[in-house]
Amino acid sequence: MAIRKYTDENGTKRHEVYVNQRSKKIPTLRIQKRRKGINSEAEALRIEKRYLKEIVQEIALREGTSSIWRV
Repeated sequence: MAIRKYTDENGTKRHEVYVNQRSKKIPTLRIQKRRKGINSEAEALRIEKRYLKEIVQEIALREGTSSIWRV
């Protein structure tokens, strides 16, 4: 999970949120989310928390289904 600050082509400061999570039961299962162009750091923190919550729920859902093939 990371919040990165950058300057866009117009010279305004923006933030980028990147969240990455792996399953502990199925190591090959990984979910990533990224969003760019966020104006404030507080908004970036809110988005990071929301993405982390969504990813954890998605991993739990995918771990519970038996449709993942293991070779």
